[in-house]
Amino acid sequence: MNLTRLFAYEVYPQKNDENPVAPSGGKIVQSTPLKKTLSQLIRDNRLETQTPIAFTVEDPKAKQRVNVVRESVLNFAFGRGDTVKNNAGYLALRLSEVMDGRSNPFLLLISCFKEGDASSIVLWAFPKDEGLQFSATANGAKVTVIEDVFNISSTLRKAAIFTGKNEENSLWEGRMVDLQSGRTDLWVERFLACRLSVSGVHGTTILSEHLSQAYRQTKSDSVREELFNAIIGVRTAPVRRTSFLKFANDYLGDGAKAEFLSIVPSEQQSMSFDFDRETFEAKIGIRVVKTPDQVMVAAPLQTIGNTVKIAGDRIDLSSQIESQYLKAGKRG
Repeated sequence: MNLTRLFAYEVYPQKNDENPVAPSGGKIVQSTPLKKTLSQLIRDNRLETQTPIAFTVEDPKAKQRVNVVRESVLNFAFGRGDTVKNNAGYLALRLSEVMDGRSNPFLLLISCFKEGDASSIVLWAFPKDEGLQFSATANGAKVTVIEDVFNISSTLRKAAIFTGKNEENSLWEGRMVDLQSGRTDLWVERFLACRLSVSGVHGTTILSEHLSQAYRQTKSDSVREELFNAIIGVRTAPVRRTSFLKFANDYLGDGAKAEFLSIVPSEQQSMSFDFDRETFEAKIGIRVVKTPDQVMVAAPLQTIGNTVKIAGDRIDLSSQIESQYLKAGKRG
């Protein structure tokens, strides 16, 4: 990857300040040692395999998704002239405005690496003057490598990488590392406007496990019915991206939602992931069949071939009814 843009800022806490001041810094004249150091830091810290994150969207159903930080990252990578400088400055000021008195000053580096028509935007936060020495200049900033890369890597506190193209559906996901506090609220949620994200298969697997556990342990017939209906409903709904909290809000009433979310760890609830229907059906252990006359049969996998026989496009069911209920249809 070719380092094409690099900006540095001295960022101090300014949360709740009435008149926050733009952090000192700006564009860096790239030196060979600094280029090599940053490239090696990406490799040594395995940024592209770290914790996945995704930019949050206020209204997922809107025709055009909007996230101000994502827009700023996109403009920094693909903009021209003052657009690049202005968006780098916005990111530095935004970080200072979410930092309070408990946060130590950071050296924030904002870099862009280009490969073909794609770019990787990497944001780094280091303790001020540890490993990398910052100084403001008339035209921007200067950063000098004062320690070897091993020591610099050991001082890294936070980082994030977003890779993609200048396209509407690109650069919505990235990876992050936060070695300072073990929490993600400052760096991920408040600064980057992101949330933790997991792969579709992994997230869907966890969803099926939580639903199965909630279904098994509830003592309420109405909650069990809601959970079952949610399992059936999500299979045929046009679900693309969801989270455990969004699933609960979309498919469960108050009682079932409370029981379901009591099982989901708080740090998982806002994790977003792409719903994988095949994985869900395999993990949840239920096969649903719909006949031409709108009869729905939801059969646990262990019953297939026993009381429920499926051959080609035909299903035969032979079993005793244990319980039944009437469900009102939708009004026309």
